[in-house]
Amino acid sequence: MSSRYVVQIVIVIASVVLGMFLYPILLRKVIRLVEWMYWNLPGKKEDKKEDKVNKVKPDVNEKTSVIGESRTKIGHSRTKTSSDAENEKVIEKENTFVPETDEDPGLMDDVDVPLERSESLPQEEIDPEEEAIELELEKGAILASGASYDELVNTGQVIAKEKPSDDEKDEAGRVLYENKFTEIVEQVISNDEQTLTKVNTLIRFHMKKHNLNQEEGISGSEEFESFDINSIF
Repeated sequence: MSSRYVVQIVIVIASVVLGMFLYPILLRKVIRLVEWMYWNLPGKKEDKKEDKVNKVKPDVNEKTSVIGESRTKIGHSRTKTSSDAENEKVIEKENTFVPETDEDPGLMDDVDVPLERSESLPQEEIDPEEEAIELELEKGAILASGASYDELVNTGQVIAKEKPSDDEKDEAGRVLYENKFTEIVEQVISNDEQTLTKVNTLIRFHMKKHNLNQEEGISGSEEFESFDINSIF
């Protein structure tokens, strides 16, 4: 008798456990079957088709102003350039309503530090006409001398040297000798007696080397006192 009861108890427990697993599955199956039968009724099929047609063909002209609902937007997408231009216009319109500081003096009432006006000193005005005239005079002096620019530069370097070579003294003396009565040589001579002596020494060196007339030279008269050697070199 005891073994029979044990078998029955085992069967009951197994049935309960199996029912616990199968019940949810069977319940879902039954619910799906009921829903399928409900939607397959003749009247429900027609309603379902109408709902599908309404979803496929939405009202294009429908517009709503309810916040949170989607709106149907029709039209071509605007480019970024047009949108940027509109944004700039909006910013300009907003700036037109900003009050100016001159019209509202109350904005500066809370400023404790006194404001000082900084005035910039006027710069020295340079007359372009005078500068152009000076350049033309310098060009004219160089052209009238007959010597090239490189020859004049080399001559100035020889005059500034303490111990130039014989070739350098001969070449510088030649340039000074050939142009001794021109304006360019007058500009080389200054009120510095040492420079005047150096120029005469170079001319005499060239004349002695080539057996030229020794009587010619450059004197330190008053007409050469205002000339500056640095003005051309």
